[in-house]
Amino acid sequence: MRQTDACNPITLACIKVCIIFMMILLCCTSVYADDTSLGRTPEGVFPLQENAVIMESEQITVDLSKNSVECIFVFHNTGKSKSVYMGFPGKIYNDADDDLTRDVNLELNNFKTFIGAKELSVTRKKSIPNTAADSGKLNYSEYFTFTVPFKADEKVTVRNTYNFTPTYDSSGNVFSGYVLKTGALWKGLIGSAKVTFKLGNIQPYQIEALQPQGFRFEGGDLIWEQKNFEPDYDLVVDYNTYHYSKEFLKGEYATEDQITEITQKINNYYRVKNFAMRGRFIDLFWQYFEAVNKEDDILALYIRSFFISK
Repeated sequence: MRQTDACNPITLACIKVCIIFMMILLCCTSVYADDTSLGRTPEGVFPLQENAVIMESEQITVDLSKNSVECIFVFHNTGKSKSVYMGFPGKIYNDADDDLTRDVNLELNNFKTFIGAKELSVTRKKSIPNTAADSGKLNYSEYFTFTVPFKADEKVTVRNTYNFTPTYDSSGNVFSGYVLKTGALWKGLIGSAKVTFKLGNIQPYQIEALQPQGFRFEGGDLIWEQKNFEPDYDLVVDYNTYHYSKEFLKGEYATEDQITEITQKINNYYRVKNFAMRGRFIDLFWQYFEAVNKEDDILALYIRSFFISK
């Protein structure tokens, strides 16, 4: 977001320093409704055999408006020349015995794999036993599999694209994110990871939960980055556009308390944006600490985006 010259540069620099040293760590918890309709969360690739391959980097783009994903992985073969068998979770086991879960929601669609401009052959297989990923624990019934050739000490960039159906419930909550844990199955640490959630028409105030720490707003995107790590967690991005729509707010299901709370929340975000556009950073500073005091983690994160240099 563009900052104006209305604030003295020295004052702004002091504010930045204060915020950097005084920020409270953010931690959000998501709650899943009982009537959740099971869908998918975007996921990553893992080895289907023992190997000497390192995932040097992963760059993931999740388009939340199109439910599409692009994964760009850079792998480094630290051993001899070989072909590495890789797998991508294709379908979750459906244990539901009611009508809330549609089988198609559990599948990834239009899955493709590329090395450069060349599209690799992809095979869809049922549950694969004796894999490095331990398919039983991951609870998947089908996988997309493909083979990547490596020369000795070679780096190869693999690109995967696919579509998914996110998990949602009857209240309009959508539970999305990205599964990082599969990256821990490669040799050593992941050198770097950048996951970009393209929000599209989703407004920052419509986001209900984020996990873990480390997210930032940047333009129309929500971004998470990490370096030199072995993930034992996944990313959570939950949102609800329905509760902020005129259809809900003017309908018969919204209570007066809900309308008041939602309207106030929207106004808070617009106030913050207005302060930032007008260069009123002192006001923005106090809005941040008010959000922290109220434990409004996502609003505080949104305000931080106007202070922290990208």
